[in-house]
Amino acid sequence: MSERFNGKAALITGSAKGLGKEIAKMLAEEGAGICIADISENIKKTAKEFKSMGFNVICQVTDVSKPEEIKKMVDAACSEFGKIDCLINNAALPYQGPLMDIKWEDWDPIINVNLKGSFFALQHTARKMIESGNGGSIVNISSLAGSGGRPLYVPYAASKAAVMNMTQSAAKVLAQYNIRVNSISPGNMYTEMFVECAEEVSKESNTDLESTLDIWKKRIPLNRFGQPSEVAKAVLFLCSDDSSYITGQIYNVCGGLSIP
Repeated sequence: MSERFNGKAALITGSAKGLGKEIAKMLAEEGAGICIADISENIKKTAKEFKSMGFNVICQVTDVSKPEEIKKMVDAACSEFGKIDCLINNAALPYQGPLMDIKWEDWDPIINVNLKGSFFALQHTARKMIESGNGGSIVNISSLAGSGGRPLYVPYAASKAAVMNMTQSAAKVLAQYNIRVNSISPGNMYTEMFVECAEEVSKESNTDLESTLDIWKKRIPLNRFGQPSEVAKAVLFLCSDDSSYITGQIYNVCGGLSIP
């Protein structure tokens, strides 16, 4: 691995497992000090695992739907490392269900975590970056679901579409401070959350999981599901100086699934 992130500090939300954990691991492997955060107490187990690998890591149990906990998380990262160079907004809640069954209260947790949580983590981190005067990079993890109709995922898809717009709006505002803001929209990545969604679809359609996964895979031009490491590599590019002239962009990491 290179040492692109020696002396850098990164904050990664939703990093107890899956995409967030892989992003954090790869940043640490390239020299970054990392603050990993998640609502799950398992974040402590992940931190212990990372420390055993020699990584410079702290962890925060954080519910990003609560503004006071976001502030505590960001302040903890700055207190430990003296700054934040990179923020990766990865924390998210899924939603799956028929359109006509969606209730008013179903929207609140999705919007509070996926959209408001991402925005206020961005806002509070940007304040710290502006104070430091060193700029920075913010990467919001969206979803391919946010760029097209998803009949079974309406609240989730809507929240991720909003994250894309938020990314571009923030990029315009923060460019004057040399803070770049981009978004990555993963397609079908083989994670625990992805398999859980496939299991739910299988139950509703009365088919077995293997058949559901096979149908989904055949829709992907590369004919395979993505791996968390493939998203993580894109994140590292956008957090590094290799992308110093890139801001306000939405990157699809989807094996070609976004091709019309």
